[in-house]
Amino acid sequence: MKHIKSTLIFLFLLFLTTSLLAQKVTQGRMDSLDQQRIAYINAFKDLAVLEMYKSGIPASITLAQGLLETASGTSFLAKTANNHFGMKCGDLWDGEKAYKHDDEFDKKGNPIKSCFRSYSDPADNFADHSDFLRDPQKHNRYGSLFLLDPLDYVIWSTSLQASGYSPVGHYSARLIEHIERYRLHELDYRAWDERHKMSPKNRMVTVNGVNMVRAVEGETLGAIAAAYGLNATKVSEYNENHWDKDESLIHGTPIYLAEKKARWEATELEFYFSQEGKSMFEISQLFGVKSTALRQINGVTTSQEPALKAKVRLQGQRLAKEKMAVATSKITSPVALKPRNKKPPMRPIQSDYPINSRNSAQLNRILDNPFNFNAASSYKIAKIADSTPVIEQPITEANYKEERTMGSLIFHEVEKGDTLMNICRKFGVGLADLRKLNNIPNDTIQIGQRLRVK
Repeated sequence: MKHIKSTLIFLFLLFLTTSLLAQKVTQGRMDSLDQQRIAYINAFKDLAVLEMYKSGIPASITLAQGLLETASGTSFLAKTANNHFGMKCGDLWDGEKAYKHDDEFDKKGNPIKSCFRSYSDPADNFADHSDFLRDPQKHNRYGSLFLLDPLDYVIWSTSLQASGYSPVGHYSARLIEHIERYRLHELDYRAWDERHKMSPKNRMVTVNGVNMVRAVEGETLGAIAAAYGLNATKVSEYNENHWDKDESLIHGTPIYLAEKKARWEATELEFYFSQEGKSMFEISQLFGVKSTALRQINGVTTSQEPALKAKVRLQGQRLAKEKMAVATSKITSPVALKPRNKKPPMRPIQSDYPINSRNSAQLNRILDNPFNFNAASSYKIAKIADSTPVIEQPITEANYKEERTMGSLIFHEVEKGDTLMNICRKFGVGLADLRKLNNIPNDTIQIGQRLRVK
């Protein structure tokens, strides 16, 4: 009896010691992951803030996406191609290329490598990411994002997922989790508070080959013209005299710095379907095409506006029977929301792995540092030993199992506790087949990894 009792005590102590040790190791791994993520934030926060000024995408959203999509800068594309957002080559890309397995298969169902854009400077990739969401050709999908409060990271995260940006069901929750854990929204507020310090010269983009700047809240057309040494009257003419030079502009208003074109010059887009019932002038500002030219192309008068879901021709010759649907009543277009002046309350972070004091102090210094948009050296990320296990912190909402069917293909997103064997049993697929479908050389998988199971 004594022997049994001693054995039980020994086993209990062993269990307790093992549990404590496991917790200590888990916390240590989380500390290392925090270090990697904070290093990423330090390296790329200025690029994210610059893109917020240029495009209106919150810096917190851009950084959180970068953290997720590059595993904090450690992914193959981030390290070898400066590609932080999985930008694929597409038909028009003529730059350097990188290849890796993603979601493409040959006719026999075997995985083949996809073509991704490769950049010499990560700033170009961050700019491409902004251009992707701001692309006029994708306006009906992502355009509504830019009517949102740029200081509301929650509504931005959920709306980005709702727009179909990612097939992962809990994508928005993971964005929010990263933003709140690393207080990335504080960068949004600093950028907003200091927006008048940022010269329009640093915010210029090109639409349809024409230089354009998006106004920040309260900025005037005259102030933008002065920053480029341009005559305010001429800039007003470039924008069809829609705004007075001293009129305060709504956040995100596009202001062209040169004459707009007579047609849309991207060959792959011939029509625009006005899902939101936009006026011809708004469409002209969206695509960098003169509204008078659009009216001529579509055969409508100066008093006629496109109807809701009208098919508006952007280039080419109108067909004999082609006719744009005209609105029967005055168009009321959506107006960009003005950001609120009060911060949203911080929600408590439910995590078993708190940020330690050392990492927290480092994060404080990073968030408090002035923005620097010219320090290329800041792109370098502190390296962490490859042997450091990469784990994901717990997600605050429950039951994030993601199983998605795409045609005849079925995918499963790896959850905590998953192994290749239990995934095989669950979906009735052989281990060798599962490895082949996903190009997996061993049994190592990560939480959040998407696997093709059929």
